[in-house]
Amino acid sequence: MIGDDGVSVTDKKFVGIGKFLFDTANTEWNIPHLHFLINKADNDHFEATNLEFGLVASGDSAEEAMRRLAGLVHFHITSVMTEGNGYQEFIDAANSRAMDDYWRAYRVIDFSLGEKGKDLSHEIEKRITRAIQETFNKQVKDAIIQKAQNKADEIIKAYEELTVVKLITVQYTELRDVA
Repeated sequence: MIGDDGVSVTDKKFVGIGKFLFDTANTEWNIPHLHFLINKADNDHFEATNLEFGLVASGDSAEEAMRRLAGLVHFHITSVMTEGNGYQEFIDAANSRAMDDYWRAYRVIDFSLGEKGKDLSHEIEKRITRAIQETFNKQVKDAIIQKAQNKADEIIKAYEELTVVKLITVQYTELRDVA
């Protein structure tokens, strides 16, 4: 864990920002979205830094650093909840001002992306909204098809009930063939 002295972003070359969303469906508690910045360090090395907990992971690419950070954050959450001080430890970390410079940099980058319509919140919301809309459209389409099928079945049944006497076949013989 980091202290309250504050972690500087001086000389950092941020190349990306992101959010983690952890599913805690089997617990009574949730983890809010967790934010991170990716810095291109010297020698083609990348560092991914989690803003809530001050955790850092590195890699040879931004993606590798991000994957390692996701694993580290997951391990941290699990450890805190099973062996640490529990959820209070997360609250204490959120109350710390140590990552204020990182948060400031994150917000500036996110607003800069927002100016171009590319901020993270709206990108995530757009994906979720599209998925919900696709599901809704499929459900509506399926419901319409089912109602149409039910109505067609009703019409066929009504027709069959109206026609008590039914024509089964037609046979025709010309009389000149008999003579």
